[in-house]
Amino acid sequence: MALFTHNGLFWVAAILVAGFQFPDVAAPLRAIADAIRSLGNQGNDVPAPSAPAQATAQQEQ
Repeated sequence: MALFTHNGLFWVAAILVAGFQFPDVAAPLRAIADAIRSLGNQGNDVPAPSAPAQATAQQEQ
């Protein structure tokens, strides 16, 4: 009977929250963000093009 009074209402809510497992909505969003971040980092692995050897040899003379 005490579960259905005003103070007992919080116990009912606590039992319902403890009894059900809520889906994790952050995991798919985190996976999407990681995939987008990895796509943006693909161009950073390529080194900058260097000057041809002939041009540097001419500059030294």
